[in-house]
Amino acid sequence: MPGVPGWVGRAVGVVLFHVVMNSLVLAWCLNPRSRIIAEGAKLTRPGYERSRQVVERVIRVSGVIFGIVFCYFLTIPVLRDSLTLTRGASPQRVEGRVTSNSMVFGLWFLKQGIRLNGDGSYTVLYSLQPIKVGGEYELLVLPRSRLVVGFSRLD
Repeated sequence: MPGVPGWVGRAVGVVLFHVVMNSLVLAWCLNPRSRIIAEGAKLTRPGYERSRQVVERVIRVSGVIFGIVFCYFLTIPVLRDSLTLTRGASPQRVEGRVTSNSMVFGLWFLKQGIRLNGDGSYTVLYSLQPIKVGGEYELLVLPRSRLVVGFSRLD
């Protein structure tokens, strides 16, 4: 959209994705009619009723715990940041040299945990551009969640 900064769309997309995914996981695990074990699986055969119930209960409880932890550590901080953005605030600008970049199994397009020289760590989610170690960058950061909504290379 003309006149709208790119970081706004990125922030809205990340917030919506986290809220929707968290809601879907919790709804699936809390709904007693949702199928945890597929038709035709070994645990659906006669004689496995007790095992099937235990497995379903463990999966449901694990999913609820995951949803609560995901909500507490990721969704709520990002939502709080987005609420401050709707009140007219803007993200912080941070400049520095990247000293490390950690990824989940090398999947840099899902999550990059970057550390700037002495300034702390930040998270870049769902980016198609990898951040290079040793490069000088300007980051647009949401203050509570330390989520990077925009970045550009300075050197």
